[in-house]
Amino acid sequence: MKKPTLHSNDIFGDALEEFKATNLYNSLVKEFTPIPYWRKYRVLYWLGLVASYVFNIFSGFTASALVFFFLNSFIHWIPSLAFTMTFLLILELSKRKASKVLFKDFIQFKKLSKGLLFIVVMLSISSIVSSYFGAKKTIHQFTRAAPVIALDTIEQIQVIEQKLKRIDGQIEEARETKWNDTTTRESQRTISSLSPTKAALELELSELRQKTNSKNENIEAVHQNDTQLKAEYFAAVTLLLELLFLGCQFWVMTYKYNSLAQFADSGTDTKMKADANDAKSSIDESLKDDESSKWASYGRIDDADEKPSEPSEEEKRTCLECEKDIGHRTLKAKFCDDACRKKYWSEKNTRPPFLKAKK
Repeated sequence: MKKPTLHSNDIFGDALEEFKATNLYNSLVKEFTPIPYWRKYRVLYWLGLVASYVFNIFSGFTASALVFFFLNSFIHWIPSLAFTMTFLLILELSKRKASKVLFKDFIQFKKLSKGLLFIVVMLSISSIVSSYFGAKKTIHQFTRAAPVIALDTIEQIQVIEQKLKRIDGQIEEARETKWNDTTTRESQRTISSLSPTKAALELELSELRQKTNSKNENIEAVHQNDTQLKAEYFAAVTLLLELLFLGCQFWVMTYKYNSLAQFADSGTDTKMKADANDAKSSIDESLKDDESSKWASYGRIDDADEKPSEPSEEEKRTCLECEKDIGHRTLKAKFCDDACRKKYWSEKNTRPPFLKAKK
């Protein structure tokens, strides 16, 4: 029986070589290869930046509606428009600049300035309130009036009004028909026959108008409720966009900081690394100069750049009692320890130290 032969003992190696030849392998390598932070999130950065400006413009537009319609009720529309544009431009630019500085300090230094935080909160509240009520004002201002009643109802009213007009004409004509300044019997019969018809038509017209007014009131109420609901939705969207603006500002500053911090941490930024080395060298030189100046003040060295020299035989100091070397102690020291100092003092004064002499 013939034994089967294998092409290779390393089946995983063969599979790897075969896998490398596929497009899937190349796409996976490209997908999982680490890339710099700035390149990885560059698209999201531009989306956040553009969105922040869009939200900024939208907020300014809705807030300007409230300010403009309020001023226009007192002054002409031209100065109202000029003041509104100036006010909103200052408000939105201030909000954008202040929030940018606040988020930068928080991301970089992990701290918040209370004063700057207060300014950002107040500017944001002013912008949010103006945008919220401005959005509602815009909806109410530009919403069309309530639709009119049905055409068939209008036609019915017109037909009845025309009938009443003809009847009034016939009655008036019958009253003018006289004989010897007296209304004729035929005219009186005509007036008597037309009066009930006129009364019935007037009653029908009154009921129809009352019914029409009721429909109009219902239509107007539904229209107002619908307009109010739209205004609330629009104002809520405006409020959400105000919050999204702050979120976009925070993301933009986070992207900028992380893009730079990644290179600073990895040391690939040559300029930052050189600046750090220069700063370290400057600190080392300063410490070296301070140390040299200290030794120079002791008179132990002649040049500040040289190391302190060893003392000569004449400069060596010994204990006055046991004559041991005390060069390691301060310049004022005369003894190696307290025992020698006390012994030397007792021999010199013929009594133990710290005892008063006998009278």
